Amino acid sequence: MESTRNEKIRILIADDHPMMIAGIRNVLQTRPDFEVVGQAVNGKETLEKIKLLSPGIAIIDINMPLMNGLEVAAVVRDEYPETKVVILSMYDDREYVTQFLDSGASAYVLKKNSPEELLEAIDAVLEGEAYFSTSIAESILRKHHARSQKSPSALSEREEEILILVAQGFRNKQIAEKLLISARTVSTHRDRIKQKLNLSTTADLIRYAYSTGLVKLTK
Repeated sequence: MESTRNEKIRILIADDHPMMIAGIRNVLQTRPDFEVVGQAVNGKETLEKIKLLSPGIAIIDINMPLMNGLEVAAVVRDEYPETKVVILSMYDDREYVTQFLDSGASAYVLKKNSPEELLEAIDAVLEGEAYFSTSIAESILRKHHARSQKSPSALSEREEEILILVAQGFRNKQIAEKLLISARTVSTHRDRIKQKLNLSTTADLIRYAYSTGLVKLTK
């Protein structure tokens, strides 16, 4: 769904393959509310461009020279928090996914997936949500599901229901449609869940849902 914002969303593309940058640019140009303001071919240049251009979104390849995408995301989280990072990756294995959760990036999109998924990820990030594919969710779960079997008893039944959907990768609007409530109510519940569990981010909620066994591993 296209943004209704009056100002265009400023986007930086970082990848060490010029053809990939051109392809991403073509995808973004289908959205009149997006503006590509720059590009970079390595991690250090990416940080320099973010400092200079202050993009709202940085789409960053996970494998780049000098600094990889996850290292760049961690610096952006600490030094340029107004820029949200969307990681592009060929990998959905456990190691990379765990590093993604710790990096501060907002979305993890697999290169093998459709161009529409990249647009959906950007929209999710602009709405303050995290984005990852189902295969990414299962990789996270395999890392965390056996750590604890403690029940999240501090949460109400509705809060548990919403937490499960968040952990499965659903966005606020999708959760609202499933539960027949407003997106604002979903957002309020998410904030309350974070307060009750003393958590700060969507990634924290995902970890919690998997580590407590609230979300089960699918085969």
